[in-house]
Amino acid sequence: MNELDRRSLLKAITAVPFAYCETLSVPSQEPVSVVASHTDRTGHPHKAARANSHLDFKVLTRETDGRVFIMENRDMVRGGPPRHLHYEQEEWFFFLEGGEVIMEIGEQKIRLKPGDSVLAPRKVPHVWAYIGEQPGRMLFVFTPAAKIESFFEETSKPDAKAMDPQRFEAHGMKIVGPPLLDSRSSDDHLCALEAATSVLVSLFCLMPKSRGRFGRKMRLMVGRTLSSRSRRSNR
Repeated sequence: MNELDRRSLLKAITAVPFAYCETLSVPSQEPVSVVASHTDRTGHPHKAARANSHLDFKVLTRETDGRVFIMENRDMVRGGPPRHLHYEQEEWFFFLEGGEVIMEIGEQKIRLKPGDSVLAPRKVPHVWAYIGEQPGRMLFVFTPAAKIESFFEETSKPDAKAMDPQRFEAHGMKIVGPPLLDSRSSDDHLCALEAATSVLVSLFCLMPKSRGRFGRKMRLMVGRTLSSRSRRSNR
């Protein structure tokens, strides 16, 4: 090796550590921000499409160059999303407070209590539902972030449908089954029962001589129906 080549090689070797240090010392593009409790990183609230629960964005996609998106679901009510899978994402669940969360990941059935967490791998169907009587709270971490932030932005709109297969597909997911708890079918059944009860009450009022034992049974049935409806609406 001639003297010129030797000098060039030495300069290149000695320059590498300094170049590496300069790369590490590049300042962050955004100042560090504290996201307070019950607030959203974007500054405006997001809500779940199927219920009046809050979806607080905590770490945005752009803040990690798409590596992660973190969201907190608070004021959770009974129920959950349809069974679905993510083509290119892992989803981590950390149940913070409330009653219980029932979940299925693949063929495995799971129950989460406050403080429990679980990871749902990509391409594995999963579904969950909150079953607590009081409002719950759970943290969701998606990695990589992909299009999931955009998905929750869209589903937070007032006219958004909770289970739109096209929206799922457009954001890297696929619906593969119904929710674990279908509250709508139960409500429809209860509404039908109440309608039938109303008809019977009307007939009862038109038959004054048929009161007595029949009246007591009718009042008992109406009371049970209203009590069931009240419990359902409080979940």
